[in-house]
Amino acid sequence: MTVGLKENTVEIHEYSDSWRYKYLKEESRLYETLTFPCKVEHVGSTSVEGMSAKPIIDIAVGSDSEICDSMIQSVTSCGYVYYGCRDDMGGHIFRKHVGGITTHLLHLVKKGGDQWSKYILLKNLLRENPNVRQEYSCLKKSLSEAYSNNRSGYRNAKSKFLKEVYDNYLYGRRIKKISIFGPICSGKSTTATLISNAIGEQVYHLDELFWKREHIFPTKQEWDSQKEKMYCSERWIIDGNYIRSQQDRRISQSDLILYLDTPTVVVIYRFVKACFLNQKRIGIFGGQRDNFNIMLLSNAVLFNFIHRKRILNLIGLSKNVVVVRYYRRCGDIKKIIKRILNEGRE
Repeated sequence: MTVGLKENTVEIHEYSDSWRYKYLKEESRLYETLTFPCKVEHVGSTSVEGMSAKPIIDIAVGSDSEICDSMIQSVTSCGYVYYGCRDDMGGHIFRKHVGGITTHLLHLVKKGGDQWSKYILLKNLLRENPNVRQEYSCLKKSLSEAYSNNRSGYRNAKSKFLKEVYDNYLYGRRIKKISIFGPICSGKSTTATLISNAIGEQVYHLDELFWKREHIFPTKQEWDSQKEKMYCSERWIIDGNYIRSQQDRRISQSDLILYLDTPTVVVIYRFVKACFLNQKRIGIFGGQRDNFNIMLLSNAVLFNFIHRKRILNLIGLSKNVVVVRYYRRCGDIKKIIKRILNEGRE
């Protein structure tokens, strides 16, 4: 099946595996060519297996920082034509054409921002929720007949459905703020990143913020100020154990709290392995590679004996607290992500 449509036309095709392969090829090209830190994601209906869609590959590029002219120039160097910042189309818009046919549509946005969250949430919601997927697919097929030569009209006609989806599953989602606790090397940052990749929310790794450099830490006033800025956000994912009492706003504001209950022997093994294999890990020393450190080793050895009970008492055992056991972590995290994606308004 070919990829691409003539300008302003609308055709809905059945899903093709070639869409995924063409995206992966383009993804490699973008990572090789783009000159700024970013994350590239396949979005839109062509990213959802079994979903009917326009045969145009939708790509979201999430920049780590605010969009600037040099980023736009970097994208155009990959063979894209820039169409300006279009809020109605979701960010800075670029198209790739081959012989007058549009084959790729690229959206340049701020990673972790509202538009990025929409792209990631819609993709994963359509993958996980068959009811939403079926309703959206039927709508697109009917609209494609009415707007076969009017792509902007087709896009506007879909907007009501998409607004309802975002209102229910993004802005009106019951689980907006997620906290993750657990021992060192229990997978807190990995779990936070997995959830972020599924729902597109901003992640705050407290270790990364606190351990900027070895033995150099923020003052209490600086640290409290940083945390307050995070808590004021409408939606967030925060991993790390930095709580002093039940009065900490992070506990009261969290809609879901995960405690990764990991045996001490596993914690020690992971820590020693990371150090001796010189593995790069999110968190300590601003994401640098782990070095053997007596203080961190003692934390790994003693955490479950000293801190586990204290933290579980602080977060309590209410309905919004999930204790994730080590031996079933993978399955539990998948269930939690599915729950977050499918829980809309009450």
